Amino acid sequence: MNTEEVNRIVFTDIDLDGASSLLALKWHLGVKRIQYVGSSVSQLTDKLKGWLNRYDIKEFDEVYFLDLDISDEMKAFIDFPNVFIIDHHESHMEKVHLYKYANVDVTETTSTVKKVFKMIKTPLTKEQKLLVLMCDDYDSHKLVVPNSYELQLVFGNYQGDRIKCFNDEFSEGFHGFNLKQQKIIEYHKSKIQETIADTDIFTAVVTVSGREVTAYAGFSSTYINDVAQFLLKLPNSDLAIVINNKSNKVSFRSNDSSVVDVSKLAQTLTNGGGHPRAAGGVISEKFQTFTKLFDEAKL
Repeated sequence: MNTEEVNRIVFTDIDLDGASSLLALKWHLGVKRIQYVGSSVSQLTDKLKGWLNRYDIKEFDEVYFLDLDISDEMKAFIDFPNVFIIDHHESHMEKVHLYKYANVDVTETTSTVKKVFKMIKTPLTKEQKLLVLMCDDYDSHKLVVPNSYELQLVFGNYQGDRIKCFNDEFSEGFHGFNLKQQKIIEYHKSKIQETIADTDIFTAVVTVSGREVTAYAGFSSTYINDVAQFLLKLPNSDLAIVINNKSNKVSFRSNDSSVVDVSKLAQTLTNGGGHPRAAGGVISEKFQTFTKLFDEAKL
């Protein structure tokens, strides 16, 4: 059978890791087009319920879930031999035993795109390999590969379907940024510096898992990751917290050397979750009590 004729669909995260995982999957399958549904982890249950009301999952040859932690209540509805689940969320790893029939690859690694890349048997170009390396570098928050940070700026600037925009522009891998993309990068770097300069910063020494750590916090509704990275570079910083009052959300970040697992902290304080180094949740009463420990930072 022509691989293009296989009846398959992909559910993937709407971030850079999810978009690049879809692209890598297309390289792996040898197809240029594939049906997909983009979703954040928080939206997945509702989107999946709506999709299952319209379609019979068993009628598809292949159903993929990329970079998405599936809620416990939905696992039974997708646990079939034609389902392939590829993810690296720690919270998902703890629930793998709940699957009986699906093909599950949920293990600790730096990104989902890296996991899909390892599935590819056919030779890739150096441009394709570089794109995977850049996306993995950004998702792991290491930022040691040139242009990975700038790639996220381009991705974040997309309007509408970011997954489609990314897959269209980088279908053949990374060949450098075009003039339009360079102008986008320049613009956002300028706006990021303005945002950081306008951010009031607070600090506290807090106890997390029995250890005292230095935390910095700030308010921002834009450039959340960039503000968090700035906070992590402040003196003795172990933990960065960015509060978005517009969306009622909280983002947590920690350094590789930090003892703080922010996925557990987010779960405890904000009913959220994520990765050990990057997580988030919503403003809760418990979180509001926690913020009373903070005073304005004197930098």
